[in-house]
Amino acid sequence: MNTISISATRLALLTLASIVAFACSDQPSNSELTKPQPSVLEEQVVQQVSIPGTQRHLLYSAEIGQHFTIDVAVPNGSFDGPLPVIYLTDGNWMFPMVQGTLQLLRLGEEVPGAILVGIGYPNATLEDVAALRMRDLTPTIDNNFIEAQNNKSSDHSPTVKAGGADAFLHFIDSQVKPFIHANYNAQKNNDILMGDSLGGLFTLHALFTRTAEYRRYIVGSPSLWWDGQSTFATEIAYAKSHDDLDVELFISVGGFEEGTPFSTDSAKMVTNMRNLVTTLQGRDYPSLRLAEYEFDKETHYSVIPATWSRGLREVFGTKKSGL
Repeated sequence: MNTISISATRLALLTLASIVAFACSDQPSNSELTKPQPSVLEEQVVQQVSIPGTQRHLLYSAEIGQHFTIDVAVPNGSFDGPLPVIYLTDGNWMFPMVQGTLQLLRLGEEVPGAILVGIGYPNATLEDVAALRMRDLTPTIDNNFIEAQNNKSSDHSPTVKAGGADAFLHFIDSQVKPFIHANYNAQKNNDILMGDSLGGLFTLHALFTRTAEYRRYIVGSPSLWWDGQSTFATEIAYAKSHDDLDVELFISVGGFEEGTPFSTDSAKMVTNMRNLVTTLQGRDYPSLRLAEYEFDKETHYSVIPATWSRGLREVFGTKKSGL
């Protein structure tokens, strides 16, 4: 036998011995190999994620016939006295985003400590929230829009209603605020109201009809097209009976909001915002602190985080240039 064949034979014997030894050893079966192997992470995956420093409460409005979730975020640290309170509409969608934004801005010393209160709906699906917010955030009934929404809804979609903004404002003022002041270290008469889209429409309605209830207003992409641009009539009514508007107001829009999906003349979001800003500037209210911004190349949805960040910095007056 030559050297090559001997080496080959030895290699074969060694390989066979290794296979036998592996088979005889205490190895897992094929079925065991296909099962997910336990790890430290497996137990963590099934846990719900919670936001530190936050609490959820339920309040019922008999006037509206609705339970609302009241999510509250209290900043870390010690403070010399009570804190201003931010009341945020669309709590289901916006509360985590704004809470995180506040934390980052506080880290950079760009806003003071503030209590955040997000108002939303319990156990609500996306469709439920869309219908409920339209009911609560609209000051009037836009019959054409409501009819169109209900006509294109499926059999399982909730019926869309509107015109409940005043009842919702009354709920916030008469129930939510007293609850917050009874349970948290909240300043009196130093409240901020903020909302986006229909929430922006709602915030402007509060500005012109309950001006003294809030010191600061943050308005993102307001739906000024609603009900034939009825907010402009509300503003005119305010101006006829007032010679001042003593508030901090930030209002913004995304540059891409002029067109799709808002394609009609009355629904041009950028034009509508510009018109409202021009109108307010022309009133020459001596105490109005107004800041407005158009975020270039942002859509109705992508602009939201930028609105909250810029708006909070503007109304708190702590616009640092950076580190």
